[in-house]
Amino acid sequence: MSVDRRPLLPGNCSARLLKKVTLATLRISAGLVLIPLLLGACTSMSAEECSVLDWRSVGYEDGVAGLPGSHIGQYRKACAKHGVGTDLSGYQAGREMGLREYCQPANGFRVGERGESYQGVCPTDLEQAFLGSYDSGHKLYTLERRAENATQQLAYKREELSRLEQEIVSSGAVLVAAALARHVSGTASSTVDLGCGTGLCAPFLRPLSTRLAGVDLSDNMLAQARAAGLYDELACADIGDYLAAHPQAFDLAVAADVLVYFGELDTLFGQVRAALRSGGTFCFSTEALDQGEFMLLPSNRYAHALAYLERLAARHGFTVLEADNATVRSEQGAELKGHLLVLRVA
Repeated sequence: MSVDRRPLLPGNCSARLLKKVTLATLRISAGLVLIPLLLGACTSMSAEECSVLDWRSVGYEDGVAGLPGSHIGQYRKACAKHGVGTDLSGYQAGREMGLREYCQPANGFRVGERGESYQGVCPTDLEQAFLGSYDSGHKLYTLERRAENATQQLAYKREELSRLEQEIVSSGAVLVAAALARHVSGTASSTVDLGCGTGLCAPFLRPLSTRLAGVDLSDNMLAQARAAGLYDELACADIGDYLAAHPQAFDLAVAADVLVYFGELDTLFGQVRAALRSGGTFCFSTEALDQGEFMLLPSNRYAHALAYLERLAARHGFTVLEADNATVRSEQGAELKGHLLVLRVA
């Protein structure tokens, strides 16, 4: 049986207080202190309860809990109302016994690991070893709290990043939706949503499609897209691999805020062209670049020059239906410029 290290504080009364506990009931065997009866207490102790307490046992319990000697003052106050005094010498003798249990190195480590404070109660001959173990336990406690805080902060940052990404993708989806309304009429036989993510484009693609497929590398995002119930097919795959496996399978390909994760686009343009049927449409958004062809930005997103995109369109047999500048997102209060293109298979 392990020792109950809770302090005997005035709390809820129990019948256990009506039994007198003496040190004779404490049996020490194999290093374990066996206490057949553990004391409870109450905020308002009766005269009988005060009179039957064995103060040596009360002191022992307080010592095992690592409480200072002044703790007896709480009992004195409760019992003084009934004119019942306390046995200070008995309490102190019991507490000294309890402290020799409390001040063992193994318990010092446990106290420190729980983040509890040490109140300087250990005898001189035990304190050094106790404190060494206590410090080790408290260091572990501190490291664990730091790890918990770091985990919480990381979770918050991930949520914030996810929110920002959703806002960015949502902006791209709105731009693409408006462009398709201008250039796609009726219902496309088959549509593929490239980098579909959580499915933000699905609500406006569904009315245009007799069959709607989505492809993305994130299982978690696809699970959210699947929950919406708007896609006929959702594939966890690389966009290029998926397109290569579906030659001339689609009438409409959409990439809202997806090409920002690609630098060189020549290969992807060829794969999209091969997956589109005659007369098929490719609509996408990018971030704008004034010079060169493409560049990796500090945001770890790529920007592309409009002239570069138009050259690729011509090289792969697309006619440019629309190539406009557009605000694709906001960053630190500033509007970030991009391009919105609608291409059609010539």
